[in-house]
Amino acid sequence: MDKRWIAILVIFIVGMSCMYFIVTNSPAIGTPIKNLNKSIVTIPNDFTAADENSDSLLLHNKSNTVENLYIQDLGKGNHSLEKFKNRLKSLPNEGNIKIIKNESEITPEHTIYTVYYQRLDNGTQYESITYMDCIKHTFYIKLYGFSSIESMDYPFNFVVDTLQPDYKRTQD
Repeated sequence: MDKRWIAILVIFIVGMSCMYFIVTNSPAIGTPIKNLNKSIVTIPNDFTAADENSDSLLLHNKSNTVENLYIQDLGKGNHSLEKFKNRLKSLPNEGNIKIIKNESEITPEHTIYTVYYQRLDNGTQYESITYMDCIKHTFYIKLYGFSSIESMDYPFNFVVDTLQPDYKRTQD
């Protein structure tokens, strides 16, 4: 074997090693992507799509069947603050609810308004409602059936971080 074949073999081994490290360290490679109106979202690990429309998506936790994540595209525009205020006013009318925390996050990429609460008749299950302005659309995200507020952080942040326009479709 001459030196050219040895060089080709070394380059091939280095390339395969690099691909292995990229695949093992990337959170999105190998994870399903779902359409959500004119955007796409990567499904978090341990979740699977249970129900899917053109403008909404329901995700179930495969290992814990009571944890769910619902995402809906409410359309073009930045209406998250007014929708959040209306929902926050109507929330106590839905039954015996204890509001735990209410927060907002405003960055150049998105505006997020979230309320965390617990239904006292459900025992120890926590829920959250979020309205978010991102990529010129308003999104509604509801997480329910979680055992703690901290356990909501990973799937919520994963969805928010991977939500992006679907460039295969015409954008607004």
